[in-house]
This record gives sequence, structure tokens and C-alpha cells, in this order.
Amino acid sequence: MVLITPVSPPEHGLLYTANNIKLKLGDNIVGEGTIYIAQNSLSWQPIDLPEGISIEWKQVSLHGISSNPRKCIYFMLDHKVEWNGVYGNPQPAIVNGQNGGGAEADVDEGNGSDEHDEDDENFEDAVDEQFEEVTECWLLPEDIHTVDTMYSAMTTCQALHPDSADSNSEDSDAMEDAGGMVLEDEDMADDALTLGRNGGEVGGMQNLSLDDDDERFEDADE
Repeated sequence: MVLITPVSPPEHGLLYTANNIKLKLGDNIVGEGTIYIAQNSLSWQPIDLPEGISIEWKQVSLHGISSNPRKCIYFMLDHKVEWNGVYGNPQPAIVNGQNGGGAEADVDEGNGSDEHDEDDENFEDAVDEQFEEVTECWLLPEDIHTVDTMYSAMTTCQALHPDSADSNSEDSDAMEDAGGMVLEDEDMADDALTLGRNGGEVGGMQNLSLDDDDERFEDADE
């Protein structure tokens, strides 16, 4: 679930928080605000808007460290974000069977020579619709040296929410990739303090970031 709502610090399970983090959705930089990376959600509250965004980890299909436009966090949502006045366009109302009550659709006169063209158009429309169902996002911190810590925290949290369709063995592989351990609630609280005070690694995980010129994604389904 992706919620557009006023965001406050989570009461438990917080691994990382920082100010001065810009959020970019698609081609739009929403603004600058505070990030909360917690056990159950990734949340961001802008400083100049009344509402922020809260994202459950299962909505994050992949995440990684990107060098475009500079070293930052890239992640993709399997959900098309609709943020009134900020990002996305609401679907036009259907009036009399037509979007927005516009001009009447062209009448198909049954010309068989158009069937091939219609098939191609239907395929292209299906591809476009598939891409329209996702949202590309970037987190751009003021201090690029915090990117690795943010990535480690996100990897740990997302590993706690594997795809329900995955087998137990696949879940184990995903946990090993994320650092080889499952964190209990007490361990999570201790790690949150460590991250907040020292900007350290999560649960003893090694920093897996690539060079600035590379781009690496973490698939949530793995």
C-alpha cells in the first residue's frame, strides 16, 4: 500500500532517519524533507507540504544505488503513485462511454485491412499500460556519504518482507544476500540506535555499494 498522508516518526522499528533528503518521482523533484526507513515502511515527509508519502515494503519491487543524477538511492514501486497536485494525473471521468465526454470515437467500418494495424496498436497500448503501472523514485541526500547507510537499512527492511509466493529456500537465499541474518525486534531496536548515532552498518552487514559510475538494483522478489 502507498499512502499520501501526513508522516510522523514511526513508534517502533526505525532503522534510519535523516533530514535534507530530496524525493524525485519520475521527472519531478517533489521537494526536500525527512526520510524514515522503518521495519514496516519507507516514509518521507516534505518540509513544505502538509502530506508526505508512506510506502509498504512489498510495494518496492527493486532498489539500489545509482549514480544518476549523482550518487543516490533508486527504487521502483509496482504501484502508480497519484499525489494530487504533486505527481500523477487522475484518470479522466467516463461520460457516455467516453473518457471526458470528448468527441465520438471513429466508427469501425469493418475494413479487414486495418486488423493488423489494430493488433499492433493493442500490443503497444498493453506495453504502455504495463509501464504506467510503476513509479520510478529517487532519494537524493544532501550528504552523498549517507547513501550506503540508507541502502543497507532499506535492504534489511525489505528482506523482512519477502514475496509471499517465494519458497522457504528462496527466502533463505534472499536473507543471506541481505546480510545472512533475520533481525528480531530487540535486535532491530539496537540497530536503530546504532544507525541513528553512528551511521553504522545494519546487523553487521558489509557495505555492498558499487563505484559511483555503476548502478546496482536489488530485486524485492529474490
